[in-house]
Amino acid sequence: STQVVSWMTKLFENRNIKKKYWAVTVGIPSKTVGKIDIPINVKNSSKEAFTGYKVLDKNLERNLAWVELTPETGRMHQLRAHCSIEGFPILGDGRFGGRTARYKPKEEGSASDSSGGEGSRAPLHLHSRSLVLPFPDGTSKEFVAPLPIHMENTIQETFSKNVTKK
Repeated sequence: STQVVSWMTKLFENRNIKKKYWAVTVGIPSKTVGKIDIPINVKNSSKEAFTGYKVLDKNLERNLAWVELTPETGRMHQLRAHCSIEGFPILGDGRFGGRTARYKPKEEGSASDSSGGEGSRAPLHLHSRSLVLPFPDGTSKEFVAPLPIHMENTIQETFSKNVTKK
């Protein structure tokens, strides 16, 4: 109905919806929990942008981290830009992360391939994991999306924690 659409629009505009994203990053954040406060350029002007993050697991050998991202603002490409600027671009993000983020690092001792020893080309490892919607009666509901198969495989192959426990 029109009322529901209006209500949902206001929730997003007023930043009342809590969003969580999961990402696999090339590079490990220096802090386990942190907040990125870096403006993002939007249509030739700088707009404030805030992203919270928490490292869920890390693989020092492969220099990869499994990170939960919580945007407090909603700028286009905010998560990708923030992670890249902070030195831990999202795996598969050639646009913001450049060549180092484009390929999945190979495990020690694996055979060389056509990518010049960098490992296989990776799809973007950024996933909108959940939304929490507050309702007018004071209750809320969390909606959780399953991981895409490429991320599930990377997380299971790379990190010690089990995906299903999150």
